[in-house]
Amino acid sequence: MASIKDIAQKFNKEYKDNNLAIISNIRPEYKRLASGALGMDYVLFGGLPEGRLCVYSGLPHSGKTTAACAELGAYQRKYPEKTCVYVDVEHSLDLKFQALMNGIDLSKLYYVSPNGLSGQQVLDMIIEFQKADDIGMIILDSLPALIPAAVLENDLTKDSGMRATMAKPLYPFCASMADMVAKAGNIFLMINQVRDDGKTFTGIQKWKEPCGGAPGFYSSVSVRFGTRKFTLGDNMDACGAANGEGADGFRLQFKIMKNKTAPCNRGGGFITYRYATGLDWVNDLLEIALAFDFIHRVNNVTYELINQDKMFLLTGNSLEIFAKNIYENGIVINTGLAILDVEVERNYQKRVNSIFKGKYQDLTILGFQSQFDSYKSNMEPLFEMEYGINSFSKEHFEGVKYKNLIATTLLGPLLILNPEFSLKILNMTELKYQSQLFSAYNKRLEDFNRLIERGKK
Repeated sequence: MASIKDIAQKFNKEYKDNNLAIISNIRPEYKRLASGALGMDYVLFGGLPEGRLCVYSGLPHSGKTTAACAELGAYQRKYPEKTCVYVDVEHSLDLKFQALMNGIDLSKLYYVSPNGLSGQQVLDMIIEFQKADDIGMIILDSLPALIPAAVLENDLTKDSGMRATMAKPLYPFCASMADMVAKAGNIFLMINQVRDDGKTFTGIQKWKEPCGGAPGFYSSVSVRFGTRKFTLGDNMDACGAANGEGADGFRLQFKIMKNKTAPCNRGGGFITYRYATGLDWVNDLLEIALAFDFIHRVNNVTYELINQDKMFLLTGNSLEIFAKNIYENGIVINTGLAILDVEVERNYQKRVNSIFKGKYQDLTILGFQSQFDSYKSNMEPLFEMEYGINSFSKEHFEGVKYKNLIATTLLGPLLILNPEFSLKILNMTELKYQSQLFSAYNKRLEDFNRLIERGKK
């Protein structure tokens, strides 16, 4: 008799899939699409899972389409070689507005607006798109707008009964798409609506999603959007009026209804947009960090810790949180905690990536930079730059230092990349795995020097 292991290996070989049947202590790993909106990415444990079907649902004007376009823009930036498809069955997508809000590259997006096609024909079209070698993210907006063939082919006054529903054809469609999307590794996002389903005996409103159970059953993530709020500066609920007159932006609110790839214990979240600049990721970053106790609001204790012997290390964009103002095109779009005398100018169109080599006192510092911001400050500089992005107003210097707080735009893990620097600022005599860290540092230094010399030629 064959063992379970033998049978599993037989199936894997027969169906040419080594992950078809595996021992259960091997945890599946999910690639995730980070939208750039922390209010969405944090509650989804990193973003939407790739290779899966997902559903966004909610009442009209709750922000389902805008949130879907945030994911679309993020997918284009992550996979520029892929081509995304937006199927607008409702014929209502404002392409220019969504491109402004979410940074969508319209030249790499196929916009499908089916006229006179039945729901079944639209689904067949999506399956054909999915078979393409360069297929990226697909969005279907929306499921209730699909018109069954039975309705198109008959007189509008004739009652087609249950034949006038898309629930039945959606089952084989979702089953096929689930397999194809898993194999291709892209994302298929379906937008659905909600219908009044009465109230509980305690008076709480209940909602149900139309178009049968297939979208909910086959989706790995289901997000339910609630009432959209309008913003004005720091006021996240500035306008009670439905049209948002006088607002400078809006906030989408949602709840995670289902997540097969991560826990649902982080509840719901929000995404904030400003009409002039799009996604307000800095504001959302601060609110999420405060809400989940990653940071606390600045008070006298915080200043005391900075003024004492407590070491603060800021890397990457975290410097902006401690800065004064954040500008875009010369206009203040957000304010920081004003602990550091730093002004930030943001330009999303000019992201630059580079290696970094510099000096901290007598130590050589290595790192990586990826930024679209420039900084103006008269504070004491942190590193003397030999090679990298000159983003500070003091030429040939990078980062700032204030008492026991040091701030740099270099990406983490800064301390692991620079073991001797770690020993110095942490006042330690030895690090765990010290020999391996120094060996890796020396090899990295050789690689950086070679790249710098090549760049000079």
